[in-house]
Amino acid sequence: MNLAAARACPVVALLLIALAPVTEAPQSSRDTLVGTWRGTSLCTNRQALPACGDEQVVYEITAVPGKPETMHVKADKIVDGQRQFMGEITFALEAKTGRWVAPIDTPNVHALWYLSLRDGALSGGMTLLPSTQVRAIQLRRDPTF
Repeated sequence: MNLAAARACPVVALLLIALAPVTEAPQSSRDTLVGTWRGTSLCTNRQALPACGDEQVVYEITAVPGKPETMHVKADKIVDGQRQFMGEITFALEAKTGRWVAPIDTPNVHALWYLSLRDGALSGGMTLLPSTQVRAIQLRRDPTF
């Protein structure tokens, strides 16, 4: 191999890496998420969402029959040791990112809830659109409920 060819090898390697197809993010099977999860939902930007409060939460995740890329979440917060219903929302798998997302579009709020499973923990948050994060969620599977 001559000197010019030896110097070209790193360039060729970089070109091959740059031209390699981009793989999608790993997806969480909905079935691995079905169950009860407990953790925190914390405010990250009280200027953008002044009424926000930090919460201990319990999420009940169920499958939506006939829709494998959809899951339903019933959310409760813990107040004085008791579960208090907050709401229900349906999440869909976002294939490109592997996140589970649920848009909220009301006259007053345009936001996106999102969740991802990583290392046995379910994490995510809520972003006011276009890009202001206002909540951070950290959950672990809870076998006691």
